[in-house]
Amino acid sequence: MAASEKIFQKTVIINRAIPGSGKTTISRCIKETLENRGITVSIHSTDDYFLTETKTYQFDAYKLAENHAKNLQSFQQAIERRTDLVICDNTNLAPWEAEPYATYARAHHYQIIIIDYVPRELVEHLVVQQATKNKMDAHNSPKKELVEMMKRYHKYHKYLDRLRPSCDNDD
Repeated sequence: MAASEKIFQKTVIINRAIPGSGKTTISRCIKETLENRGITVSIHSTDDYFLTETKTYQFDAYKLAENHAKNLQSFQQAIERRTDLVICDNTNLAPWEAEPYATYARAHHYQIIIIDYVPRELVEHLVVQQATKNKMDAHNSPKKELVEMMKRYHKYHKYLDRLRPSCDNDD
C-alpha cells in the first residue's frame, strides 16, 4: 500500500464555474501542493482538447460532444489507475453535466467534493478570461455567452444548496 493511500481517501473534485472564475488556477495549485506531498493528482478539462499546438484556446462547437467524451474517458482512466485525487475541471453548470463524472467516481468508491465558484461581476469575467500574449489559453467568451452561463449557474445553484428544503417550489 502506497503512503498516500494511508493518509488520503480517494477523492474526486468536480468544479462548477463559468469561465474566468479561477477554477483552473485553483486546480493547478491543488495539484502542485498535493503532488509535493506524494499524492497523485490528475486534472481533466474538456477545454484542453480545444488547445492548438501553440496552446491557444480555439473552441469548435462541432467538436464539443467528442471532446467531452475524450475528457470523460481520460477521467475514468485516472480512476482506474487509482489516482488519489481526480479533478473534473469543466464548467458543470447543470447537474447533468457533472453526472457521468460523479456516477463513475461513486462506482469506484471515491468521495466527491464539489467546488462551487460563485460568479464574479460580469465585467470581471470579461477581463480575466481574455486571451493575452501570456495567457493564450483563455477563452475569450463573448459577453452574451457569459450572461447565458451566469443564468444557467443561478438556475441550478439552488439544487446544490444542502440547507435549502428539497420541497421548495420557487422555480
